[in-house]
Amino acid sequence: NGGYAGMSPRRCRARRVAERLEPRTTGPRGATTWEPCRNTRQDQNIDWTLATLARAGHSNDEAFVAWGGVVEGEDRFVFRSAHHPAQRALRTADGLMVVVNGDSLFELNKLLFERGEMLGAQVHAHPTDAYHSDTDDCLPVATLLGAISLVVHDFARYGRSQSDQWAWYRLAGPARWEPLEASARVKIT
Repeated sequence: NGGYAGMSPRRCRARRVAERLEPRTTGPRGATTWEPCRNTRQDQNIDWTLATLARAGHSNDEAFVAWGGVVEGEDRFVFRSAHHPAQRALRTADGLMVVVNGDSLFELNKLLFERGEMLGAQVHAHPTDAYHSDTDDCLPVATLLGAISLVVHDFARYGRSQSDQWAWYRLAGPARWEPLEASARVKIT
């Protein structure tokens, strides 16, 4: 299965495609510079995240935003920062995708470490419905067991106004994202 333990060959087709695909950037995508969110308040992070996703969506591209944070107490994770790592938006025969390469992931994790944070969530938008695709399962940015993945519909063009249509997932194992359990609370202020 290509060396991806715990992942079925079918489900990792997206990973194999991404590895052999010649990256093709269009418009402002494929940036090689960081655009970290310098805000530390959650309300600013969510608005900045949605604006970043919507900006990419204006060009019909997906984008990833990573949320860093800290564990507080025994059962609470507080997101303190949002980051837009260098990435490439791609259009394939199977649809849209975004790739964050190894160097970008290293820089992101180094930055989070320096801030005393860890990568606790990934956020991206789809052109229509919010759901976790096979590509989302096999090519995550956040790999911490229990990490959150938020998928926003319609390229985030509606901001917070349709947050009830967002899809929230939690990483339960290798390439196994499950819908966030009803008992989990995500507070967006």
